Amino acid sequence: SVGNKLTYGNSSIKIGKGVSKILVSATFSYWDSKNHWQSQLDIKKSNGELLARCWFETESETGLTDYATISPMIAEVEEGDEIILYFGQGGSQTINVLADGKATFLTVEVLE
Repeated sequence: SVGNKLTYGNSSIKIGKGVSKILVSATFSYWDSKNHWQSQLDIKKSNGELLARCWFETESETGLTDYATISPMIAEVEEGDEIILYFGQGGSQTINVLADGKATFLTVEVLE
């Protein structure tokens, strides 16, 4: 974090004083263990309010790296809101998130 407009902690980005609009986007990278399955990638506020969602279905060979992306969008926020990235899946397959700092990330930028 830089200054006090956005701070990172507890797996979320906390909105600071004077911030009312942000630009958010996300990329999720994973290694799949099943040929066919459905999932969702969400950007949410910690109170459960959904800001953006990407539904996706994988039809590929197992052991491959796949990606899901939420394009940049503007969201209204207020001081104290916490922005989180959430992944949900159906079924019982094993998903290995590639989170080495380059493959899976949430981007939050202050606009106002």
